[in-house]
Amino acid sequence: MAGPLSDAIAIQIEKTIKITRRVIQSFSKEQWMQGISHFEVPAKVAYHIVRSLDRYFRQVKEKEYDEGHRFSRRWDELSDEMLPPQEAVVDFLDDTALKIKNFLQQIDDSDLAAPHNDRITVLGHCIYAIRHTMHHQGALTALAVYHKCDPDVWE
Repeated sequence: MAGPLSDAIAIQIEKTIKITRRVIQSFSKEQWMQGISHFEVPAKVAYHIVRSLDRYFRQVKEKEYDEGHRFSRRWDELSDEMLPPQEAVVDFLDDTALKIKNFLQQIDDSDLAAPHNDRITVLGHCIYAIRHTMHHQGALTALAVYHKCDPDVWE
């Protein structure tokens, strides 16, 4: 990382991933599959968060993202029995975190102003990734509160 801006982005993404990991690990095995709606199930929300981060920080942006490269399909295409266990989602998160860290170590402040695509800069893309993750991490934390396993998620 080279520069105060790219360092700041890297720190915030690292903290976002750390609290996401903490809340994922707060559920018991039984709670992992118990939710309040079709989507608001810890396993589904957590899988969506990590898959989205993996997609946002993929190396080859020109290629179509392979939705099933990790668990055969997207969360909404898997039966409940096929959804990944917590440990597998945490492993996916850790692998994705490493990919993001490597990406962020290769950029400097000037790279943040470069286009990510025709609509957004690299900085805007990183901020969106954090915002999207925190949106769903909030829902995941609410599920933890619902299940009375509220983790200490502030970082």
